[in-house]
Amino acid sequence: PILDLLFLAESAAMAAPYLSVLAVGVLFLALLSLTNAILQASGQERVPIWSTAAGCLVKLATSFFLIGTPGIELMGAPIGTILCYATALAINLVVMYRRLHYLPSVSRILLRPLLAAALCGGGALGAYTLLAPHLPKNVATLGAIAVAGGVYLLAIFLFRAVSEEDVAMLPKGGRIISLLKRIKLL
Repeated sequence: PILDLLFLAESAAMAAPYLSVLAVGVLFLALLSLTNAILQASGQERVPIWSTAAGCLVKLATSFFLIGTPGIELMGAPIGTILCYATALAINLVVMYRRLHYLPSVSRILLRPLLAAALCGGGALGAYTLLAPHLPKNVATLGAIAVAGGVYLLAIFLFRAVSEEDVAMLPKGGRIISLLKRIKLL
């Protein structure tokens, strides 16, 4: 429904399978961004450049072979992108462990946000299922997006996926912290 909201129906139907596969890459990209920042902050600023270059080579090779493979064809592009991010992330994690003797907490950076995202998706699906029979499709979609955003925001605080230090870095972080403490989310 979100693609139908943004694009013509034919384009949305054609893009949906590719975007569904590419969505997996968001997880790797988010973790890659985190590891890049950690490495750069710890004086290992060249590592993200080399890991990204290695990932790009994997993407080029994978895309070249998969796009030309009957039955896979254009699906090879999002698969190559996922492998690009995964390769760069793997290199970053190995270097972080070997040089910095540090790996980020899997629970805090992956499991908690993933659980919040699952609830977000469930909230969106539930809201859309309830709204779609009674409202125009686009209005039901926007309503489901709003519900999903609210569920995710609530869930990241309930699961402690975001810390007080994280919130403090936001603009007006002090005010946000005060509000979150008043409603007992922090």
